[in-house]
Amino acid sequence: MNLAALLLLLMLILIVAMSRLFAAFANESLPWYRDAVSMALLPWLAASLIYVLPIFEFRERLEVRHTLYIVGVLACMFLGALVARFLIANKGRSRGIGPVVLKPDAPALLWSLALLGVVSQVAIAAAALGSRQASLIETLTGQALEASRLQNNAMALGLADTGISRLAVFGAAAFVYVCMVAGGCLSRAPLSDGARRWLRLLALACGALIAFNGVLIRGGRMELVLLLGALLFAALLDGERHVINGLKRRFARSAVPVVIGALLLGLGGAWYLATGFTQSRIGTASAYSAMEQYHRTKPSAVVDRWTATMPAVQFAVLNLSYLPVPLTTFSYYYDLNESLFPGPYFGQYNFTGPVTFLIRRAGFRDEQKTMQEIRFEATRDLRMRGYGDNVWATVLRDMAFDAGWWGVPLVMFFTGWGAQALLLVAGRSRGGVFLAMGPIALLFVIFTLAHSLFVLESFAVAAYMCLAVFLSQRFFALWRPGGTRRSTRSIAASVR
Repeated sequence: MNLAALLLLLMLILIVAMSRLFAAFANESLPWYRDAVSMALLPWLAASLIYVLPIFEFRERLEVRHTLYIVGVLACMFLGALVARFLIANKGRSRGIGPVVLKPDAPALLWSLALLGVVSQVAIAAAALGSRQASLIETLTGQALEASRLQNNAMALGLADTGISRLAVFGAAAFVYVCMVAGGCLSRAPLSDGARRWLRLLALACGALIAFNGVLIRGGRMELVLLLGALLFAALLDGERHVINGLKRRFARSAVPVVIGALLLGLGGAWYLATGFTQSRIGTASAYSAMEQYHRTKPSAVVDRWTATMPAVQFAVLNLSYLPVPLTTFSYYYDLNESLFPGPYFGQYNFTGPVTFLIRRAGFRDEQKTMQEIRFEATRDLRMRGYGDNVWATVLRDMAFDAGWWGVPLVMFFTGWGAQALLLVAGRSRGGVFLAMGPIALLFVIFTLAHSLFVLESFAVAAYMCLAVFLSQRFFALWRPGGTRRSTRSIAASVR
């Protein structure tokens, strides 16, 4: 048993308990899905528990100094979330200061996002299918997953360009749009019944295309997981619960069979993604050899002996290792010599687009680095030792690339503050864009165990697109007669 992992597990439980107790003592209406800290620490708790259990043997060991640093940084995120809860809840009541409540989204915005998202996602699929040797049938049946993954990796390294990287910028509109629809924006918008039906069909098309491009075109699972998570969280964060109440009314008489069917479908899909999909994706390599090369770990003797004749279970164990491995990968980078650890790059890794744009405009082209160059430099030592490039090293490692190890606590403080503020605003706002920003913030903190989601171009562009929509709505609201005064009064009422 690793005592450092056990200490981490206990300290994380304490932080979650403190977060929930603060909400109870302050009489805050803060359900679990609006508590940024509790949601962020759930994967960390699972990873610590698996690390403690005799399931894996890791090449690097989590030690007490690593645990203390992790707990300290996550405590900073907890403090940031508390500050946001205090400012929005208490200041809003006394002074009417808080997030702006916008009017229901204009039909022009919804149509623009829907059509841009569908067209871009279709163009991404067409560009990829037209540039690969695999046939359409092989792609649709999942037989070309390995080729899709290799092509996607080549594009990430800049070795190939099929137009996907350029089209993906606009494809993020589909993600933003389905989040807004799941948050109930179509029910609030001034639309005719016919327009509302067409927009719902476009939302279904956007979701299907995102899943298709993520799984079959790029050969990955991340975009599907992010899509499903965003839909769930957007529906939950909607204060009026339009989508959830609509589903309850539609399936009121057959609720039990529908729930059982959904659970079976979810479990079956998760098992396929963890076994058959993974096996098709990595090709002829065995599960445990891939685990040793990319995760630098292997199953314990008991697990190895139990799964020796069960290849499908071996791939499930490989996927289970994704949870504890970030802790050991973090320990590797934390102990890495300063001459081998890259950075600081002041935002070029996590916020590549806007930061590199500013660096170029400021005339510091020699200091410019792409995300791929930073990752290549960071994994040089691992590759020289024969290991693969494993990006799952916690968000702390990713933030350290930009801010250094001493700057990570401050970054995580503002992460907790920003995520908690967005989650509180999302449930009180009638503006659909907040119901997209809320799930984005929630997904980011949940994936803090793995890596920064801003290294995914589609996720980063979706966040920037939400910010642009909000700023444009706010700008036009200020130019309307009395717009500022109505916004201030409405937020005071919403906070109460």
